[in-house]
Amino acid sequence: MSTGTCLCKEISIEVNGEQEHPPEACHCQQSRKQADEFLRGVNVRKSALMTRGEYDNTCYGSSRKVKLRFRRVCGSKLFWKPGWKGYE
Repeated sequence: MSTGTCLCKEISIEVNGEQEHPPEACHCQQSRKQADEFLRGVNVRKSALMTRGEYDNTCYGSSRKVKLRFRRVCGSKLFWKPGWKGYE
């Protein structure tokens, strides 16, 4: 199991099970601008993901291919998903 929280610790995240793929790194200009370095991410199935806490988050369509979900209160980047359909 892997665990984590947002910066203000209001949102907790648990991933149960093995990761199907190794963590990814994105070096595009937008990812470097957001993270001040490359952006790291892990692919997780929804069925293995559990979140707790008061969300207060928003989505940003960073490109035609990806939407980012981040927490308004602390700015933590929580999730990204390729594609637009079925994300909200």
